Amino acid sequence: MNRKLKALVFLFALMGFGAVQAASITYQTRDINAGVNNSDYKASWNAQTSATTTGVISGFNMIWGGYNTFSHLAVNFSSGVSQMAFQLGTDAGYGGALYLDKVLVAKKTSDLWWAYDFNNTSQLLSSSANALTSGNHILEAFWAEGCCNGANG
Repeated sequence: MNRKLKALVFLFALMGFGAVQAASITYQTRDINAGVNNSDYKASWNAQTSATTTGVISGFNMIWGGYNTFSHLAVNFSSGVSQMAFQLGTDAGYGGALYLDKVLVAKKTSDLWWAYDFNNTSQLLSSSANALTSGNHILEAFWAEGCCNGANG
């Protein structure tokens, strides 16, 4: 696995045999101009009418989203392992959600602030995939922040 990806994107806890390889990492932000519906973060992202800023990045560590912004992270990866864990540290005053292969796997609607500490687990968006098939997958995260603009990782 790419060492930079391992260190910077997510804390992938690999529990099996095989390899994980990220094909692409895309990070998008847009202004919140249509409110935040915490019952469905993905639909709420799509409901915004503001312009989207998109970047293809090589890692996700200390990335600043901005004030009054909605963020979307998409990690396309190929895996040969059957079990994997994902953690995302955000500054997300409106909470956020994780989707694996378009299925909601984790959601927190409370004000999240990870304080740059992956041991602060109550403030992380996290999930385990215990029946991951071999092949291509997409992990997506959506979160929204109204103020403060702390870094994400």
